[in-house]
Amino acid sequence: YAISDNDLPDDIVFGVNDGKLSGTPTVSQNEKTYTITATDVSGATFQAELSLKVFEFKYEEPIYRLEKDISLNPTINLDVSNLSFSSFDITPLPLPNGLYFSQESGEISGTPDTAQEAILYTVKGTDSENTEYTTTISLSVWNLSYSTRNNLKNNSQIASIGPDISGITAPSYDISGAVALPSGLSFNTVDGTITGRTDTLFSE
Repeated sequence: YAISDNDLPDDIVFGVNDGKLSGTPTVSQNEKTYTITATDVSGATFQAELSLKVFEFKYEEPIYRLEKDISLNPTINLDVSNLSFSSFDITPLPLPNGLYFSQESGEISGTPDTAQEAILYTVKGTDSENTEYTTTISLSVWNLSYSTRNNLKNNSQIASIGPDISGITAPSYDISGAVALPSGLSFNTVDGTITGRTDTLFSE
């Protein structure tokens, strides 16, 4: 077998023994027509034409872990090349509260305001000929916070100070700051709680 042009899409290989194309295309390419010639044992030749186009239809990243109450900047955009779409849809609905999906561009924007475990969404693009293309994106919204101000009475056992955590599972915790915790208090690296009995005055 032979092919008219060896300038195939990147990482696509033509088999001269079986006439097969194989590989995984890694770079977009405009549509191009190739002529494949098969030669039999008598030397007779037979030809067929084949068109190839390599397109992109995916989000910049497959997985997004978004922080609660933090605006998407930049927004989440589709990477599209060598395709032209008339509309986009996403399922399942709804998206995390506070996020918006553009049916014109497939862009996801907004400020997520509610924690959510990871959900896999399917985005469908429809071109002018009603051909459909799909891709997926995983979205989760996480929140990790503590009460920002804790006034503790000296020489007293404190009520446990723990994190408000949702949308993620933390296998361990760490704490940092300009100074160490007040004397008598300890930080639990397993569950993120602060416990103990104060025994020294400590400024905020």
